[in-house]
Amino acid sequence: MRPPLAWWHLLLIASCALYFILFGVLSLAWRADGDDLLIFHAAGSASLQGLNPYTPGRFSDPFSYPPAWVPFCVLLSLMPASVAIWVWKMLNVLFLIGAVRLSIQLMFGERHPNPIQRTMIWCYALLLWPTSIAVFDGNTPLCVLFFVLLGLQLSTRGRHYLAGACLGFSLIKPNIVLPLFALIFVQGRWRVLFAALIVLSLLTFFGVFLTGIDLRDYLSVLKVYSAANTATDSSSVGFAKLVALCIGIDSANARLIAMATGALAIIMLVVLRYRHASSIRGNQTDQALPAFLILGVAFLGARGYDLVFAIPVFVWLISLGREQRWLAWPALLIAASFVLPQRAIELAYEWMLSQFLPTSIFDLLLGPFRSWALLALLLLSVWLFLRLSRDGNHRQLAI
Repeated sequence: MRPPLAWWHLLLIASCALYFILFGVLSLAWRADGDDLLIFHAAGSASLQGLNPYTPGRFSDPFSYPPAWVPFCVLLSLMPASVAIWVWKMLNVLFLIGAVRLSIQLMFGERHPNPIQRTMIWCYALLLWPTSIAVFDGNTPLCVLFFVLLGLQLSTRGRHYLAGACLGFSLIKPNIVLPLFALIFVQGRWRVLFAALIVLSLLTFFGVFLTGIDLRDYLSVLKVYSAANTATDSSSVGFAKLVALCIGIDSANARLIAMATGALAIIMLVVLRYRHASSIRGNQTDQALPAFLILGVAFLGARGYDLVFAIPVFVWLISLGREQRWLAWPALLIAASFVLPQRAIELAYEWMLSQFLPTSIFDLLLGPFRSWALLALLLLSVWLFLRLSRDGNHRQLAI
């Protein structure tokens, strides 16, 4: 039985929830909200009218999601845009709550977090700036995270086809989710992979049927989107941003280097996971799972709001036993840095650090601090996976 939360735990969580409502749901820090949702709504409306949403210049910002997402855009377009924004916001709030609960179930297994752990987890998820951005902007990372975690949880219960259906739906953001399928492959969960492929194929078929597009139209839009959103812009995160800033090359080449490095990282992590497969018994957690969850965010092209995938990693770190917890503290502090808004770092530099640090140092180290932190969190997650596997400290995590 879970121990109850004390009044001050509830007060802390309520304060964080108020912060999330003000800045995420009500968007008080922004002039307008739901930008991405409005693009989804416009794409759905165009599809209903027999127009191709991937036609260049049809919208102010290109619709860059794969055809598998089009059927859901059509559903959103059946209601007025002003209503759709709030419906999607409320769904994102539910996705966030579900993602946190599923993270706890996956990472703690049969154990229950104590009141301090539960308070830390909920406060982190609510204070996380990418969480507020995802809800405010009307994007999909919370939706994708929820279905990824739901699929993993269903897989632990032996419901492989339903798990595959959830994971297949999550492929609406393939750059974020693909590394996880490498883990599922090395685990030999063929029914999960088969169901995911079927669901993705069906959604793509309906998306193409609704729009009447040639898939080459979608690829053309991706080129336009990549050109309009450089690797170094303020909302980008990941290795490509660091490569572009440190070496000074253009975004296209930086992304190619990042993708090649990401492919090597996936192969190396799969090999390491395969070598330690014998140490994972029964329904014990795969300690490599947290690294696979953030590998795509780090290397395969991501935006700031995609850092919501740090939530299950944070829960994993919190769930470590007392004898391993000291190993996790550096990673916990790094994950906690994602709570800070980018603007807070910029203001701290302008008010306090500009006299001591030249602008070039800020642009290289503090400006992309989330990208540096993400890379460090990934490396520490891999190190913890190897350390825990070597020591045999496997707990009841799930998958």
